[in-house]
Amino acid sequence: MLAGHRAAEPSPAAAVRHPPAGHAGAGGRPLGHPAALLGTGNVLLAGGLAGLYSNPSATAAALLYNPATNIWASTGPMQTARANQTETVLPGGQVLVAGGEGFANHLATQLSSAELYTP
Repeated sequence: MLAGHRAAEPSPAAAVRHPPAGHAGAGGRPLGHPAALLGTGNVLLAGGLAGLYSNPSATAAALLYNPATNIWASTGPMQTARANQTETVLPGGQVLVAGGEGFANHLATQLSSAELYTP
């Protein structure tokens, strides 16, 4: 399910609610990642927190969701594992991923880095 303005017109800040197993927080809820609506109509889920609530860690993993077919597909990882980052879709299809937090061993570290990600 995509939460946006209207089902036919999801906002660029749409939140994807049901990613496949292994890519969500406890209870099936995604944690700590934005969703970016790409020019192709696919939705990019990149980074976020993986693992258990008791000891999550940031991940560099990324998924693409095709709302027309309701299919999830893995895509290449980001260079840096991060959660709570910003994502800006650029002309040409790349995504500027900036900031966020690294998270491991119960410790969050603010990231000041950015990367150009190609889904």
